[in-house]
Amino acid sequence: MLSAHPTLVSMDERPLILDAVRNMRAHGLAYPDALPALAPEVVDNMRATYWQSAAQHARQEQSQRLVDKNPLNMLLLPMILRLFPRACVIRCVRHPCDAILSCHFQSFSDPEVASMSASLPRLAESYAVF
Repeated sequence: MLSAHPTLVSMDERPLILDAVRNMRAHGLAYPDALPALAPEVVDNMRATYWQSAAQHARQEQSQRLVDKNPLNMLLLPMILRLFPRACVIRCVRHPCDAILSCHFQSFSDPEVASMSASLPRLAESYAVF
């Protein structure tokens, strides 16, 4: 629905923010604890990597804002706010059964999320906590 607006373009659910977190961890940095200590040039590089990856998945005109629809980004807000301090966050609420069933049939690459989504009761429990 948002991508129907001429100033917005949306991207399918991609783990681009999660990739930034993984990159931090691969360099021995604790997420989110090390975020405030990241040098500005490191943050700039991470931001540039995000935009390069996003460009492969969404055709964004210069006048448009990107809508990254990955629902798991809600768990990564500290990274989003570090990379994009002026980012707007829109939380869309779906019926819990719809959200849980959708996650159950989704194939997640992150082992923790994949484990959580393999069981409907565990998903329901996680949803309730979220």
